[in-house]
Amino acid sequence: MSDTFLSPMLIIRDGKKGKWGGGESYPIPRYTTQENGSVVISGYDYVDTVFQLLASVTETIKGGSLALDISISSVTSFI
Repeated sequence: MSDTFLSPMLIIRDGKKGKWGGGESYPIPRYTTQENGSVVISGYDYVDTVFQLLASVTETIKGGSLALDISISSVTSFI
């Protein structure tokens, strides 16, 4: 059994597209080594983590056709 992290609900009309996305901007610390050898945080770089769902519906003779395009950001973890 898996955990459910997202549960979008889209209402899409024939021939139209629906879009749903979620994500956050995570701070990644930037480290600098000082002359005495100590390491300090000198700032942060922000990386966007995004999940996006694009959906479209087309009516066909047999009923309907649902097209889904799912994209997930390439950042999955960091140290």
